[in-house]
Amino acid sequence: MDQISCYCIFKIDDQLYGVAVSHVEKIIRAAAVIPLPEGPETIIGLLNVEGRVLPVVNIRKKWHLPERAMEVDDRIILFKAGALVSFIVNGVEGIVQFDHLKFHEAEEIHPGLQRYIEGVGRFNNSSVIIVDMARFFNDQEFICMEKVAADHE
Repeated sequence: MDQISCYCIFKIDDQLYGVAVSHVEKIIRAAAVIPLPEGPETIIGLLNVEGRVLPVVNIRKKWHLPERAMEVDDRIILFKAGALVSFIVNGVEGIVQFDHLKFHEAEEIHPGLQRYIEGVGRFNNSSVIIVDMARFFNDQEFICMEKVAADHE
């Protein structure tokens, strides 16, 4: 891997994460999410974006982080990963290019992580965990998210 790739860097709590810009469709301000009380626990609710109904993934639950209420400064990232999904983050730091030669590959850190994580880079003296969102959800989760969105269109 001797390529340079662009990543959208976002924050959840005090940790920075990155996802490939090529998979980010849009970033919007925090908005009202339609709750799904009977929905799967990995989906907070639904979001209507320009007439499209999208599932809002509870990324905090998926990553085993403590729950917190959405705040005014939060952002919602719309991400193409098999299906179009969205998730809430504390903020977006910007777009960064990483040279993969300067990456710490996931298998160098822990062999089990390479399924979800491309590697770890550095941004503003902080570690950035580069997540492959397309591999982070399994097929069953994608089917569930698509069904929930379709049922509410």
